[in-house]
Amino acid sequence: LWCYSVNFTFTAWLQSIDMANVPPYACLAGFVLHIPMNMLFVRVLGFGYEGVAMATVAFQLLQPILIFFYLFGTSHGRGRMLECTGAKGIGRTRLSFRREIFTALSSPSGIWQYLVLSLPGVVVITEWWASEVCVFLAGRLEPDPAYALGA
Repeated sequence: LWCYSVNFTFTAWLQSIDMANVPPYACLAGFVLHIPMNMLFVRVLGFGYEGVAMATVAFQLLQPILIFFYLFGTSHGRGRMLECTGAKGIGRTRLSFRREIFTALSSPSGIWQYLVLSLPGVVVITEWWASEVCVFLAGRLEPDPAYALGA
């Protein structure tokens, strides 16, 4: 769930700086790798049906990693970020992740901007959390928890 919320935050931030086409490319790469990852975790590593869950987590982890790598690891991504954030307009020639994260975390407005972008992602996954809590609580019902879960 944490990977999903990070991915949602990246998506909202990139949409706000007019780079909304980056997350779909990361999703496409994850989509192409999703079935091979299922085969890897289920058959090759022998996790069985639990491997499907592991492949899903790996898929959700892969997307933010690909986005981060594109934005900070490629010259094209760094150039687009300079252009879209307005940094190029004020004479900045490069963005340093360490400097940017320090600036964002040391300013109350930067923290507020992060929360504005990230809290909707948390709200989106609360439905998922609520359903998980219901499943766990249904397993505690008496006299037959398996019957309660099947309903």
